[in-house]
Formats: sequence, C-alpha cells, structure tokens
Amino acid sequence: DGEVLDQLFYKNRTRVAFEQLPRGMVEALVATEDKQFYNHWGIHLSRVFKAFVKNVLAMSIREGASTITQQLSRNLYLKPDRNVFDKIIRKFRELMTSIQIERNFTKKEILELYLNVAFFGRQAYGVEAAAQTYFGKPASKMTPAEYTMLIGMLKGPSFYDPINHPKRSLDRRDIVIGQIVRDGLMTPESAELLRSEIPTIKEPETDFRTGIAPHFVEWLRRE
Repeated sequence: DGEVLDQLFYKNRTRVAFEQLPRGMVEALVATEDKQFYNHWGIHLSRVFKAFVKNVLAMSIREGASTITQQLSRNLYLKPDRNVFDKIIRKFRELMTSIQIERNFTKKEILELYLNVAFFGRQAYGVEAAAQTYFGKPASKMTPAEYTMLIGMLKGPSFYDPINHPKRSLDRRDIVIGQIVRDGLMTPESAELLRSEIPTIKEPETDFRTGIAPHFVEWLRRE
C-alpha cells in the first residue's frame, strides 16, 4: 500500500536538491565554515599558510585550513589515518581533489554535494537524514533555529550532539548565529529572537526494529 516498513542502509543518506534546502541554510554554512568560498578556487592560501606556521610551531598537525571544497573532498576518502604520515598524504590528496572539484563543478553544485555527504552524527549522512534524525521532519521544513544547530554540529557531530550535550549544542549554534550577523545576513535584533528559540529534538530511536512488520523486515534484511 506504499507505506514504508523500514529502512536498510550502510550509511543513512537521502539526497536532497539544492532548491529543497531551507532558505538561509547555505548562507549560514558559508558564514561559519568558509567565508571566502565564492572567491577561492578550492584552497584558501592565506589560511593554509597560517595553519602551516601554527602546526610547525606546535610540531604536530593541530589546526586545519579546510575550505568547504576541501571538506567535501575529505569525505571522498574513507580510509582512516593510521599515523601522521598518512594524514600528510591525505592532506595533499584533498588539496589536489579540491582543485579538480572546483574545475568540474559550480559553486552551487559543490554546496549541494557537501550538504548531501556531510556527517552529522548518529549514522546521519547529509542534511536530509540529519533533519529526520534530530527533528523528525524533512530538511526543507527546518526552521532557522534547527538548521543553524546542524551547521554548528559540523565542527564535531559527537561533541555537539544535541541529545547528549544540549547546552553545548546550543552554545555552538549561537556562535553560528553570531557569524551570520557578522556577515550582515541578519540583524542583531533578529538574532536575539532566534537565540531564544529552542528546537524540539526527536527522541532517539531504539536499536531494535519496532515497526508494523519487524520479523518480516529482519527476514528480508538477512535475505
């Protein structure tokens, strides 16, 4: 009868088109993650140099200089770093991949790709899965209070998990709102109203199947 019984996946991801993203979300992303996104060709050289100097002084790789394009390219490499050498090699691969992405895709396409592959914690990959996981609604229906929270989580999905760390998540969201104000995309008055809104977080789902046909779904999964 067309009713969804369950979802089976390796990575919980549902693609959403750029036009379906809530109005203002892309601006919040750019303001927070990469202010020069529309002006660079995949790499922000001044940020790379500053991060390089800090890492040399610290004798380790502690600070990144990733643009949104570099973050997208990072998501294409699934192999984890085993040591510092692996991390350095991966960084070079990300740089080269970022340049190729910028050469072959428009800025709009890059933003759409990024928001569809970014990890938001709790097995949610992409903004559509994240909206369903945390708010129980499609991405297109998210409010500014909700999508700014998701943008804030990109820095550390587990650290800023709104279920386990609600205050930490809200504090990070307020930083995102501050970045939007600083870029002149929102008035301070509107920002104060937005900060007062506390999103309703969906209760986390249990690990076992509780739909209308759990035994059938488990049989189907094994098949």
